[in-house]
Formats: sequence, structure tokens, C-alpha cells
Amino acid sequence: MIRKIIPDLLAELKAFTPARIALGATGTSIPSKAALDFAWAHAAAKDALNTVIDYGQLATELEAYFCSTVQLKSKAQDRDDYLLRPDLGRVLCDESKEELQQWQASKPYDLVFVLADGLSAGAIKMHALPFFTALFPLIASANYQIAPACLANQARVALGDGIAQAIQAKLVVVLIGERPGLSAPNSMSLYITFAPNAQTTDAQRNCISNIQALGLSYETAAQQCAFIIEQALQRQETGIDLKNTFTPNALL
Repeated sequence: MIRKIIPDLLAELKAFTPARIALGATGTSIPSKAALDFAWAHAAAKDALNTVIDYGQLATELEAYFCSTVQLKSKAQDRDDYLLRPDLGRVLCDESKEELQQWQASKPYDLVFVLADGLSAGAIKMHALPFFTALFPLIASANYQIAPACLANQARVALGDGIAQAIQAKLVVVLIGERPGLSAPNSMSLYITFAPNAQTTDAQRNCISNIQALGLSYETAAQQCAFIIEQALQRQETGIDLKNTFTPNALL
């Protein structure tokens, strides 16, 4: 009776998570299918780290949402440089700083969106456009002054701080590919920061994570993001001082 109950219970649990539980056993090892699934997931995670995004194509697709796009780079010269030197991925290269000078407006932008490849460029390719499709109708009535979309190569989250400063934006929203896992190689996160600068820490950011097919939906992520943008600009703060208390009726 006990042997029957435990497999049934584990089968029910497996229906709720992609985590590797109840893999079974063949002798002293796991079944071949479980071993092959693990090898595939590990390969997918490794591939995600080295995927290159076609920012030219993405820039064309973003024309439906932004008046202009700007392609930028961090100080990391290549992918190996980026992975070995996280500090370089947080700083704009000199050419990109000069590029941003021409996009400064007569008065500060309300917000700037930064699309950063991060540790999974494929996540931006897969999720950025559907996310904007869900977000823009929610913020349209606010008439925010939105800066050109910034497409950042070899970028970490903090690169958005320098971009917002250079382009004179009050708030930065960084869309970035998360560190790939063995069940989610292409998951996207959002980092929202008010008045970012060189001294900004992660405690001053709001994060919405795990945006992917098996995680947070585009609609829910967009609703939470719109709420935080609205609250951040009203209260002039983000991070630990601004809790994500979003409910479906919270948007003005």
C-alpha cells in the first residue's frame, strides 16, 4: 500500500514543477531518459550563455513601440570578457557615451527602456516584444515622455544606470536575460530604478523576475511593471522603499 501511495503522490507533485523530482532508478543509477533530459538541459543552459542576439532585427520590430532605438555596448570586448569581468559589463564604452549625447532632450525623459542581453540573450529575443505588447496599452494614458529604446550588448543590470544618466531619464527599466538554469534557459527579468547613478545599489531597484512560458506571464509582468513605474515616478523612489503591492485594481 505504501509503495502505491508514494509514486502517486510524486506524480501529482511533478505536475506542478519542472524541477527534477521523482526521476526513478535503474539499478544504482537514474533511467536513461532522465540522464538524457539532464544532458539536454545542461547543453541548453550553456548555449544560452553564448547566444548572440540580432539587435538590427529587434530594432526594426521595436518600431511599433518606440520612435527610435539606439544600439550600445559595455566595456566588455567579447563574451569571454563579459563572463570573466562582470565589472566591465556595468559600464558603457566611450563610443556609446558619445552616441547617447545626441539623444538628450530639452527636459528629462520620464523613463528609458534598456534591452540587455545579460546571461541569456535568447530571453530578450523571445520575450521583449510580447512584454511590450502587454505593457504599452497599460501606460499609454499616462503620456510618459519615453526615451529611445536602448539595445545594450554585453550588458549587466547596472549598465542601465549610466544609460539613464547619459540620456537624462528619471527612471530606467532594464529588460535582461537571467542566468540560465536547468529548467529555464531563457527567462527574462525586469529591473526598475529611479534616479540611478554611479552609487546606486541593488537595494534601490525593484525586480520582476522569471518572465517565461513556465513562469510569470507577460500580462502579469506588464501589470506589475506599469504599477511600479507609476508609483516610482509619483513617490520618486524604488527599491526597498517601494514595495510591489500590486493588485489587479491597483492601476490608476
